[in-house]
Amino acid sequence: MSYIERYIGFLSKFIDVKSPVKGVFDCSNGPVGKELEELFAKVDGVEAVIINNDVDGEFSAHGPNPLKEGALDDIREAITSQGADFGAIFDGDADRVLFLDEKGNLVDTFVVFALIKKDFEPPYVVDVRALSGFAMQDEDVIESKAGRFFLWQTMKGKKASLGAERTGHYFFKDFWYFDSAVLATVHMINIVSSIKADGGVVSRRVSDLVQFQYPPEINFEVGDAGGSIERVKKGFLDKRYKLYELDGVTVQGEDFAFNLRASATEPVVRLNIAASDKDVLDRILAKVKELIA
Repeated sequence: MSYIERYIGFLSKFIDVKSPVKGVFDCSNGPVGKELEELFAKVDGVEAVIINNDVDGEFSAHGPNPLKEGALDDIREAITSQGADFGAIFDGDADRVLFLDEKGNLVDTFVVFALIKKDFEPPYVVDVRALSGFAMQDEDVIESKAGRFFLWQTMKGKKASLGAERTGHYFFKDFWYFDSAVLATVHMINIVSSIKADGGVVSRRVSDLVQFQYPPEINFEVGDAGGSIERVKKGFLDKRYKLYELDGVTVQGEDFAFNLRASATEPVVRLNIAASDKDVLDRILAKVKELIA
């Protein structure tokens, strides 16, 4: 038995399709296409439309990073033209995956986490960008520093069953606490099939879960990242707010939370923010920008 056969046999154990599912899978010219072809040849109930699956070191379709502008154009067109139930796009080395609903809208990683975690026993791990104390309020969720190593370390230390990092890494106890984009896709297929079996669609289920304003990560170029974070921290030293310093600084209020952390490789600070409504978001964001400058 070949290694690919053993691996596909392992992945197949987790598939539980309750209603037929049609998905579009964008390989970003990376190596994941072979895995997907072998996997879907062995399972029933999944109609797979696989695109950009020619391995190409130039990543000629749209580049290896699915978060770059324009990278989602191909999969969005395919989802709508094919009438698919959802889509999955992998990065160039296939360790990250982003999911889209049946309308071609990107589904936030932590919303995907909320969808699939019902099939796992607690505890769970997320990185600080989840702002879990405000946006999740689940005592079974443990926060970690951002970064694959820190997620893996926390997963293993806490013996957690499931973990998620905002950039699209999903970690599994069943995968030796490491991240697996393909295994995450298998669990998403299961969830989409359950949604369909109940007569629903992914976009509706997502809208039921999303209760906050939660924009994409915002980067600020700064000369002194540590100084910028310290100014923001001092600007929110108020008994109305809780402050945490697991990774940068996290500030949590009654109707908002944000995390500000320094990049390890660039002269930038990275802001992740969630708020109860747009007015609160705009107000807190304006204050943070003023303090960073």
